[in-house]
Amino acid sequence: MSRNEIRLRKNRISPGDIARHRNYGKLMHRHDRYLKMKRSIIALVYFLIIILMILVYMLTKRAEQKKATPAPEEKAVQTVHCAPPSRTGVATIKWPDLEDTKFQGGVI
Repeated sequence: MSRNEIRLRKNRISPGDIARHRNYGKLMHRHDRYLKMKRSIIALVYFLIIILMILVYMLTKRAEQKKATPAPEEKAVQTVHCAPPSRTGVATIKWPDLEDTKFQGGVI
């Protein structure tokens, strides 16, 4: 076989090739849809990663701010039930700080 015959034999269209390319337009349309879907999924993943990084950054900033500012000290509060048994009222009494007042002894 000469080179020319081999080339002609390769370029010959067989019935299998014709059947394979019969719905070429549909195949290309499906392929384009697949590529668009793939691109949109990749864009969505990148967007979610960026949102996640922003949330982590905001949470760490908030944690650092809470750590930097000390919480105010709470004074002791004692709850005393001062209602008769028939009523269910509850009163709270704040005891004075002994450090703030000059205690001379005896009862406060």
